[in-house]
Amino acid sequence: MRCETCEALIKAIDAYIAKVDDDMADELEDAGYVEPKETIDDTEELEEKLADAMNMDTEIVSEQIEQADSVDEFFKNTWEVYREASALADDIQDIIQNGLVAVIPRLASKYIKTADSGLVVTVLRERTVDWISQWSPQLGKIMKLTSHDGIQRVLEDAMKEGKSVADVTRQLMDDGIRTNYARARQTALTEMLTAHSVAQQESYMQSPAVEGKEWKHTGARRNKPRPNHVAMDGQVVPKDQPFDLGGADGGSYKPMYPRDSKLPASERINCHCITSPVVAEDILGLPLDERKRLQAEAIANDDRKWAEELDERNKARSGNQTSGSPINSLLPNANGGVLKPTRTATQTPDITDKPNAVVEHKEPDGAVVRYYYDDEGKVIMRLDNSDHGQPKAYPYGNGGAHYDRAMYDADGNFTGWSEHRCITAKMRRLAKDIIKAKK
Repeated sequence: MRCETCEALIKAIDAYIAKVDDDMADELEDAGYVEPKETIDDTEELEEKLADAMNMDTEIVSEQIEQADSVDEFFKNTWEVYREASALADDIQDIIQNGLVAVIPRLASKYIKTADSGLVVTVLRERTVDWISQWSPQLGKIMKLTSHDGIQRVLEDAMKEGKSVADVTRQLMDDGIRTNYARARQTALTEMLTAHSVAQQESYMQSPAVEGKEWKHTGARRNKPRPNHVAMDGQVVPKDQPFDLGGADGGSYKPMYPRDSKLPASERINCHCITSPVVAEDILGLPLDERKRLQAEAIANDDRKWAEELDERNKARSGNQTSGSPINSLLPNANGGVLKPTRTATQTPDITDKPNAVVEHKEPDGAVVRYYYDDEGKVIMRLDNSDHGQPKAYPYGNGGAHYDRAMYDADGNFTGWSEHRCITAKMRRLAKDIIKAKK
């Protein structure tokens, strides 16, 4: 039956969101942000991907609850297993990292021209590249924890109130998914505006004409101004130094720019502040070739300094470890399609094979297991497409599909496999020919 009222409501909501986005683009432009309309488009794309990842996670939990005899039984026997194995943090890390990598270089090239129209940003400093790779998984873990804490509250309340499995799954699919969209929108906007801040800082550090930076409070009309951010307006510091921010919680913070990831969420979310460069006009008078040389020199010097800082941090690193990189970054892209096996094996594959090999092995119970190898021929992970007839023992969704990551010690020696983990969205794409479709 066609629901004309529902369709009208959806259209009204879409129109409202479009109006909000148009107003936001105008506010960003007035505040001094480059590419305001493109930023809204990037935010919407990021929001959709984040919501899809969280919704998939919520749907898998709902499916596992439906297979349980009661909410209590799911909570006692399955919830913690799934919570530990969930791929939500990995999926969000992948989404955030890809989004930041796509927009920061483009924005940095725009911002550097606000100080020196002759320069462009063709490469990011290693410090910025490393920040992207470190912040993305950190944010993924934060969002997974927040999402799962919300699900746990629903489960605990349901047990206290004696709700049925059907009641809980309905609540998760209705209230939970609405919450996912709200959280996705808030996160997407915060991280896209953070990308602007990072791009500004990158442009300042590469531009020889920029000596300092000034914090500007934008005063967007829909935001209730934070008094401590209003007080920041006009603060000027050298470009390589942090600002002094008195926190609303009474703490003292040293952000390099507005929405710095080292700040607490209360100082980042809904912050629309921006910075502006303090320019040395005499440097702009130098020949363009000399300014380009100084730009390249600034990048090289900062990369060298950053390498020294990292070396100091990593000296104590030792013990049993997986690769330091997020699992998705170790896997090839295959142009968004299936990554077919390079060969099949009648016995369990070894931990070494040809570089970039994908070896498929079929187990006696019919499960298909694929082993993935890096460009040195060392195994990265194994992906198993089955629950082996024990759905409650493999509560990972996708027919029980899961992966184990290869673990290595500090000398690069294989030491075993990690605990089972839910497959990520990227893994679903690479192995969709053997992954069971979601119910």
